[in-house]
Amino acid sequence: MANIRTLDYQGFRAASSSLGKSGWMFWSGSRTMTGSGASSGINTTYDGIGLEAVLHSESYFRYSASAAGSGLDIRTDTFFLGSKESFISGSGDGTIAISSSNFHLTKTGNVTMEGTITATAGGTIGGWELGSTFISSSDDTVLLDSDGPYYISSSGFQVGNAGTITASAGKIGGFKINDNAIFTGTTKNLPGLRLTSSANIPDLSVGHDALNYVKMYYSSNTSFGMLALKAAQAVFYLGSTNQIAGWNFDNEN
Repeated sequence: MANIRTLDYQGFRAASSSLGKSGWMFWSGSRTMTGSGASSGINTTYDGIGLEAVLHSESYFRYSASAAGSGLDIRTDTFFLGSKESFISGSGDGTIAISSSNFHLTKTGNVTMEGTITATAGGTIGGWELGSTFISSSDDTVLLDSDGPYYISSSGFQVGNAGTITASAGKIGGFKINDNAIFTGTTKNLPGLRLTSSANIPDLSVGHDALNYVKMYYSSNTSFGMLALKAAQAVFYLGSTNQIAGWNFDNEN
């Protein structure tokens, strides 16, 4: 093997073991460098062409190319590759920094970027699952699905791909929402204003409590209209039954 090296260099394995002398070497060809003295028996076999500079096991530079392949191995506490505007660097405390025109990763882990993110294989971010067409929480209570049928979905709230919203509870402009009513009180019971969508008797009610209110309702074609109660007593009925102040009337009487 043809080589140029520091005089007492005994090869990579001896130098990186801290028992042999540190040094550098350029080589071409095949040879086994044998350790001696404290590094006796610690040998290194070389092939192809290459170069290396070794201080110890955590500080060296090695490049080699042979019929078996090529390789680059660098160990260093700190490094800087690039320019002031675009670089990759390591500070020696186990952190790295990356910067380019549209991407910057600080050594504390903060990322600033501009551009497009494309992920087709899936993964997770902060407990959120990434799929080929969706992002979902770990328990699937929130789902963002590009294919629908819902773009946003949880157990009680959905936004459809046509813009429709379905919610089992909520609040809009001071009005509260539950599974079958819109109301202004703390519950769907009076006082306040209440609109219910009960399949049996949907109604619109305004009042103080269950004994004092005005209500529009529809139960069937023989039971519908408007009524008013005061202290649980009927003030008037209008609709299938017509009564004011205790007097009944129809279109003739």
